Amino acid sequence: MDKVARQLSSSSPSDQKLTVADLKTYLKQSGVSATGDKGSLWWRCQTHHTVTSLKLVTADGAVPTTLKPAQLRKAAARVGVSPIGSPDEMLGGLVDHLKKDHQKKNGGGESSSGKPNDDAGSAKQQQTQPKGAALAEAVLSLSDAAAISPVRILQLSDPTLQPTSSTADLRKAYLKISLHIHPDRIGSVFEDATKAFQVLVTAYETLTSPDYVPSADDEPNKKGKGKKKKPQRISRSNEGCHTTRIHCPRCDARWNDKVEGNPDWYYNVMMQGLKSFHCATCLLKFGCMTARHLCPHCRKPFSYSPEDYHRKITCSSARCNRPFGFYLHHMSDLTLRNLREEILSARDEAARRMAGLKRRAERAARGEEEDDVAELKAFAAGLADECPKCGVDFAELLAEGITVEVHLMNCNDEESHKRHGAKKEAKRKREAEREEAAAAQNDAESRAAWDFLGKKDDQLYLLSEGQLKKEMKEKGLESGEGEDKADMIAALVNRERSLVVRDSAAGGSNGGGVASFPSMSTLQRMDADELRSVLASHGMGGKNTKGMSKRQMLRLLEDRLYKNDDEDEDKVAEVKLLTNGDSEGKKPAAKKRKPTSKKSEKPAAKKRARK
Repeated sequence: MDKVARQLSSSSPSDQKLTVADLKTYLKQSGVSATGDKGSLWWRCQTHHTVTSLKLVTADGAVPTTLKPAQLRKAAARVGVSPIGSPDEMLGGLVDHLKKDHQKKNGGGESSSGKPNDDAGSAKQQQTQPKGAALAEAVLSLSDAAAISPVRILQLSDPTLQPTSSTADLRKAYLKISLHIHPDRIGSVFEDATKAFQVLVTAYETLTSPDYVPSADDEPNKKGKGKKKKPQRISRSNEGCHTTRIHCPRCDARWNDKVEGNPDWYYNVMMQGLKSFHCATCLLKFGCMTARHLCPHCRKPFSYSPEDYHRKITCSSARCNRPFGFYLHHMSDLTLRNLREEILSARDEAARRMAGLKRRAERAARGEEEDDVAELKAFAAGLADECPKCGVDFAELLAEGITVEVHLMNCNDEESHKRHGAKKEAKRKREAEREEAAAAQNDAESRAAWDFLGKKDDQLYLLSEGQLKKEMKEKGLESGEGEDKADMIAALVNRERSLVVRDSAAGGSNGGGVASFPSMSTLQRMDADELRSVLASHGMGGKNTKGMSKRQMLRLLEDRLYKNDDEDEDKVAEVKLLTNGDSEGKKPAAKKRKPTSKKSEKPAAKKRARK
């Protein structure tokens, strides 16, 4: 702890001579969360040192760095800081707000004219962490250097970033800078705000997105207007890349061993987060976000994100610290085509499953009793295996001849209550961690599927709510409290349409080509909320569809699907299957047969007579 404190108090603090164990010991003794990689731990140490040196506290008198995520979210919302994001993002915004208040109270910071005061400490802070227009000007000054080293732009937020830093750290720095230099925020005081924001976006995309080679897919469409937007084909070298070891999170068995007989390209699908697979030993279904990933050099576990698949990262172990990439196996065109169809149907099924779980949770929350009362009633009725107070087994009571009522009346041992309460709390934490991991896996799969299918606006309904919020943040949009998934999709689609001048003859929302709709059977199985999301993806959604019934929304999709094929009787008959007739529920009338004239009957009778 003394070693970390000396580094933080020095004129040029650095974590090069510190180990992960040193940082974790300092954070644990300070009451701060000690999870994550070395970069995140060092950032928390610096933030806690700043908070303690300036004596920053919240309105309740609590130290911000020691707050739990739920408390941190409330504290951030009270002062107007966005409560959406990771705990580190909320902590950074809260500490920045408290530092500004501290400067105002002590007469530091910037004067009313916008110039820094003569205080040396304040001037140094203004130089290392400029805000607003000053930060945008700093971004523009590095635009030429960013063409060679784009990480220098993001180093304005975190000087410790490297090109091989994890995508989560790069995104954190990008969001911090974008909150200050967005054109909607400083456009009135800085003329080149849009240009500075474009430089920032270009630098972030260069660091996180792999290069791709234009192929025959980028050919003009049939009308000769615009280009078809098809999924990008990644082309990169496998130099320095490895097929890393993946282990089951439950039984620790190695996944995709040669004994299982899976093709090599299953590794691509797993690491990109496109699908989840079953463990061949314990049959647990897991994906890249819940699996254990081991470094190919030191066999130590490391944190992985699908956004790192086409990048080279550095091992988080202090002893190893060696860079490595992830191998890209060959996949044929037929395999890719079949995989796209499989992923699209799998995402539709996952969306229906998640919607069903959400509805069941809402029904269970209505009039639900407290957990302790419900557990007592279940144990008294013989429906629970153990006592909710002391944890004694129901079979043991029956063997001793003690009834449940007698046991509950005499169950007053406080020590056994505390022990069983600690076990229950640990069980709840494990269940919460599993649910959080499952939600993260679902978010990763939805994003990977959307990217793999071409990042089309008309397929935004495939994204989960968490990924839609991230997409809105990256596009500079804010999500309101009452907005649901369809409202966020409508905001994203409207923004893209306002930024891009589209061809008037284009059929899809992505410019050129035909808009892609789910299959008819899929549309029939969707509920009202999912149909609203599909409508919003095609520019027909928004708050106007909230009062619509499922039948009315299906009608809108029918009109959009077959607006140019009214004369095709086969397609009209097929689309009627969606609503089983007209809007009143009547079956379509059978087409009357025209009566044949007598002149046409006589030749037919003569032919029959000849036969």
